Amino acid sequence: MKLFIHGVPDTGYMWTPVVQALDLTEDDYIAPTMPGFDGTMPVGFAATKEAYLEWVMRTLEITAYAHGPVDLVGHDWGAPLSAMAAQMRPGAIRTWTVVNAAPEPSYEWHALARTWQTPVLGELFMALGRTKKFRQQLVAAGMPEDIADHEAPLIDTHMKRAILRLYRSAKKPGEWT
Repeated sequence: MKLFIHGVPDTGYMWTPVVQALDLTEDDYIAPTMPGFDGTMPVGFAATKEAYLEWVMRTLEITAYAHGPVDLVGHDWGAPLSAMAAQMRPGAIRTWTVVNAAPEPSYEWHALARTWQTPVLGELFMALGRTKKFRQQLVAAGMPEDIADHEAPLIDTHMKRAILRLYRSAKKPGEWT
């Protein structure tokens, strides 16, 4: 079983081209959407890196319990989350892969992440963001247009709040303590 963990600002749907290229069936993979990135925010969910790590580990454990050790694949934020989960639950992992990110301790946040981490400025950026602009940014970053058409409208109040909380909980990307 393959378990795909997406990044920011994505949903599990972003894995569609990979799933199609690998010719996977619904029985071969799970590509869940992280809490807060699916149009809702669970009551009491902190949306911090620690909360997302707990969610990934729980998802990994459930999947491994049902199917045996999994092939864990993480993209963007899913990379460090899956790296930590693999380290903490090695018996649940068959293979581990990162895509478009390297969980490396000396990495410095990109400019947009620093904007999101800044109180007021992050909220202003999110308030001014519009679906059309988000779509353009996703395509400019390399996302296929049909996937961007699906993902951009999902960048709603819940996802924006989740992104701000997540990035503010991770001032230094390589530190988890």
